[in-house]
Amino acid sequence: MKIIGILGTQNQKGLTAQLLDEVLRGAELAGAETSLIVLEETFDPTKQEEVRRLGKKLKQADCMIFATPTYFGNVSGSMKQFFDHLRDYFVHLTSKGENIPHLFKGKSYVSITSCYKGAFENTLAGITDATFNQIDTVMSQAGMHRAGEIVLTGTFQMEEVPAKKREEATALGKKTCRTGGKRRIYIETLFTAIWYACCVNTDCYGDSKGTSSSPLYSS
Repeated sequence: MKIIGILGTQNQKGLTAQLLDEVLRGAELAGAETSLIVLEETFDPTKQEEVRRLGKKLKQADCMIFATPTYFGNVSGSMKQFFDHLRDYFVHLTSKGENIPHLFKGKSYVSITSCYKGAFENTLAGITDATFNQIDTVMSQAGMHRAGEIVLTGTFQMEEVPAKKREEATALGKKTCRTGGKRRIYIETLFTAIWYACCVNTDCYGDSKGTSSSPLYSS
C-alpha cells in the first residue's frame, strides 16, 4: 500500500509535522510504502509543470494524509492553495457545472490538525471543525473515503507532541495501512443502509395504518 503525507505548514519540525511523522511511521511499521510532500518547499502553484508532477505522484497513492495547523479557524494557506490548484485532479466539472469525482476516486485519506486552544474549548466551540470540514468537503466531492482523523489541542508553547498522542498517531497509521479505510467505509455504508431501511419501513407502516410519523402528514 502506498501512502503519501502532505504537510501544509511553514514549521517543518513543528507539532503538526511531528504528528504526520508518527502516522507515517505507524503505516511503515504495518508494511506500507510512504513518502512525504512538504508544500512549503516543493509546491509552486504558479508552475503548471509542478502541478502536473504532483498530480501524477498523487495518482499512485492508495491513501493521502493531509496535515495542516488550524489557522484562523481553517486550513493553512499552503493547503488551501494545494486544494485549489489540484482541483482538476480531485474533481471533473460537467457541462452542467457540477463537480464529479475524477482521478482520485476510491482512494482513502486521513486528516491531521492542531490548535492552540485546549481540548474542552475545542469541543465546545469547534475550533478545528472548519479545518476538518474543509478537507472533508474536497475529499467527498473527489469520491475519496475518510480513514481517520486526529487533532492535537493545547499547543501553545508546546514543543513536542505528548507520548500518548504519539501513540494514538502511530496506531492510526497502522490501522490505515491494514484496512485502507475499507472497514470504516463498510460500517458507515451499513449504518446508512440500515437507517434508510428503518425510515422506509416506518413510513410504510404509518401509511398502512392511515397515519404517518412525519409531521408533514399529520392532521
